[in-house]
Amino acid sequence: MENQVESPNKTYKTLFYVLITILLMVGSFAIGMLCQKTLSPKKADDKIKTEVKAGPSVKPSVTTKVETTPKVEPTTSGLSAQEEELPAIRAAMAAKYNKQTSEVDLTISKFEPGFAQGGVQFSGEMGGGWFLAAEVGGQWVIVDDGNGTISCDIIAPYNFPTTIVSECWDETSQDIIYR
Repeated sequence: MENQVESPNKTYKTLFYVLITILLMVGSFAIGMLCQKTLSPKKADDKIKTEVKAGPSVKPSVTTKVETTPKVEPTTSGLSAQEEELPAIRAAMAAKYNKQTSEVDLTISKFEPGFAQGGVQFSGEMGGGWFLAAEVGGQWVIVDDGNGTISCDIIAPYNFPTTIVSECWDETSQDIIYR
């Protein structure tokens, strides 16, 4: 048998193609990262820019935002205030959509006395959505719900705490407002 030796030209060609392939992969990755960064939602450090656009009466300030989980105190019934209000919020959601309360699967993810945010799904439906509820005159009201953004105009009259709603969509400026 004859011993075949690869020519140096062929070896260089192969290395050249491997190098080109690696450079294309790295370049594609870099372009993807740049596109993701430019298309990603605004971060909290953009808050100052958003507030300055609101008008001359708004004074920009730098604040440190600390996210805390609200303290849930047990009530006289032994249930937390959140657990105690769950049936009333479920009933408000059922009434809004003309459903039986047994058809409403509702969970509360953020709660402060008088305010709640969470998820909702109706029996027999594939998807679900988020909801915001507020207690008005001793009754729970579903302020807004859905799958999109939270409208600043809708929540404004209820004065939701920032621990429940930290950002909302401003229709006038067409921008996210960090509260």
